[in-house]
Amino acid sequence: ISLGLVGSEMCIRDRLKKLNIIRLRNNGGYYQNLPQSFFKLKNLEELQLSKGLFRNYLNYPQIGKVTGSPINLDPLEIAYAAFEQGDEHPISYILKYGTSDWILKVLNKFYDPTNQSMTFNRVYLEHIPKEIIQFDLKQLTIKDCKLGAYYGGGHSLSNGNRIAEDKKRTAAISDLVDLEYLDLSQNELSGISDLSKLQKLKFLNLNTNKFIDFPEQYGLFENLEELYLLRTTESNSTLIGTKKIIAELQNLSKLKTLKIGVSGLDYGDKFFKETLPSLLPNCKINQF
Repeated sequence: ISLGLVGSEMCIRDRLKKLNIIRLRNNGGYYQNLPQSFFKLKNLEELQLSKGLFRNYLNYPQIGKVTGSPINLDPLEIAYAAFEQGDEHPISYILKYGTSDWILKVLNKFYDPTNQSMTFNRVYLEHIPKEIIQFDLKQLTIKDCKLGAYYGGGHSLSNGNRIAEDKKRTAAISDLVDLEYLDLSQNELSGISDLSKLQKLKFLNLNTNKFIDFPEQYGLFENLEELYLLRTTESNSTLIGTKKIIAELQNLSKLKTLKIGVSGLDYGDKFFKETLPSLLPNCKINQF
C-alpha cells in the first residue's frame, strides 16, 4: 500500500478489512497524521512506517518494523511491542508518553553499569526523561539525536520559545551531579538547562549546536580538562558575548584541551592570538 493510499480516509474500506501487511518505510509523510481509518484495521500482522531518524507521523510513534497476531494498533502498545522486538525507532515516543517502568526499561538498554555510562548515538529523542537520575551516571553521551526544538517544526518558533523549550528538554541533566563526561554534540540545541551543579565535569562537548542563550558557566567547572565548542552558536552570535564566555576559562586551571570554532569569530583578533593563550598557558588550543 502506498503512502498516498493510506493518507486518504477513502482508502481503507470494508474491502481492506483483511489487510495484514503495511510497509511504508520508503515513503515520505513527515509530520502528517495517520487517518482514523488506519486504527480500524483488525488483522494487521506486520507494520513498517519509519526508515530514518525522524518521526514520520504526529499522532503515532516511529515504527521500523513490528509484527503480531494481530498487532495492537494503540500507539503506546505498538511502541512497546516494537521496542521488545528490537526496534529502536519508537524510543522517543516511549520516553515521552510511556509509564515510568517502561521509561526505565528503555534507559536501561543504553546503560553500561561497568563504566557508569549511558550512550545515545543517532537515536531520535525529543527530551531527556527525569527517570535518568535514577541511574548511577558518570558519563552521558547524547550525540546526533535531534534533541533540539529546531527539529519537528521548532525552527519556526521565536528565539525565546526555542531557548525555553530546549532548556525544558534538557532539564534532567541539571541533577546528574556525578557526571564527569557530557557530550551533547550535534543536537541543534538553542539553549540548555543549568549545568552549575555538575562540579565534577572533566569533559564537555557542545559541538554543532545552535545556541542563542549560550551557557556561561564554564568558570564553575574547576575539574574540566576538555572543552569542545566547534560550530556551537548560530551565525548571528556576537563576538563580544563569546569573548565574555571564553574569559571565564581563566579559572579552569586543569583545562588541557580547548577546541573552538564559533560563527562570527575573527581569529586574527589579538584576543585569540595573545590573550586567550595567556589565560590558558597549559592548555592546547585549536581554533577552527
